[in-house]
Amino acid sequence: MLKKEDYERPEDGEYIAELTDVVEFASEQHPEWGTSLRFQFKILEDPYVNSVVSGLVSASWKPGNKLDKWLIGLGVDSSNIGDQLNEKELKGKQARIYVEKDPKSDYVNVKLVKPLRATDVNRVVPTAPANSQTNAIGTVQSNIAPIQAPKSSGFVKPTRQIPF
Repeated sequence: MLKKEDYERPEDGEYIAELTDVVEFASEQHPEWGTSLRFQFKILEDPYVNSVVSGLVSASWKPGNKLDKWLIGLGVDSSNIGDQLNEKELKGKQARIYVEKDPKSDYVNVKLVKPLRATDVNRVVPTAPANSQTNAIGTVQSNIAPIQAPKSSGFVKPTRQIPF
């Protein structure tokens, strides 16, 4: 079901945001551009809390390209990626994003993704988790050396992979 946007479009600038989705995208109008990835972010600070913005990057990963810089901004050690990266490892990561309105289309696009700074925790607005009825304190997750949950020894259903 399509739903009209019920949030305010953010002004050009930098915001703390959480990655909510990564979707493969191929332009029907420009197939020569190849496959892209649409990174969707939810803004976590006033006055645009929960506003959703997105940006496209080439699905072709090369050291130093836009995708590489965005992964580094999300706290991913891109030197250890290999051929594929599980998109579930990216969802929920927080970063500083810079958004800019496209004058031709009026869409607000993510232009840069940068790592969080220690002081960024002060900018995040407390929010309640989407599937919870109790309030949670909004905290900025450290994307540096996250604590890994113990791995299950049982069968794990394969997850969708992002090819590079």
